[in-house]
Amino acid sequence: MGTDAGGRYVTFTVPSLKYWDMVYMAYGNETSGNRIEAESAILTNVNVATNHPGYSGTGFVDSFGEDGDAVTMDFYLNQEGDYNLNFIYSAAVDGTPQRQIYIDGYGFGEIQFPPNGSWDEWTSSRKTVHLRRGIHRMVIQAEGTTPGYINLDRVDISTAG
Repeated sequence: MGTDAGGRYVTFTVPSLKYWDMVYMAYGNETSGNRIEAESAILTNVNVATNHPGYSGTGFVDSFGEDGDAVTMDFYLNQEGDYNLNFIYSAAVDGTPQRQIYIDGYGFGEIQFPPNGSWDEWTSSRKTVHLRRGIHRMVIQAEGTTPGYINLDRVDISTAG
């Protein structure tokens, strides 16, 4: 396993493959639980930082504000239903940053991250979605001229109700 400018990757060597052979890669523990740490996700054009206190995990995603910047997270749900996606972030900016959300390749609209006045204070923004049981891949992406940067700490997933 390695990391480069494009994110994390796995390298392996297969001596030979016949047409009936298959390579199977199972998801690891990043798909379990109801908390997804942003710094452990697949990162596109963003950085991991630790220079603002109060984050969970080992850091947070920094420099998340240019067109094409993205954070990709995998998670597992035990049952179909409505779920709250609570994004824990900080934003000491003018304007209200927005990000597009895609889950399993489908657009789920945008989420807004109202400024909270300090990079050292964390707040949350919530999006409620209906999802089926199973493994999901969520992409949070900056698109177009989204105003302002955010620091993204994590996403907490809970049943809506």
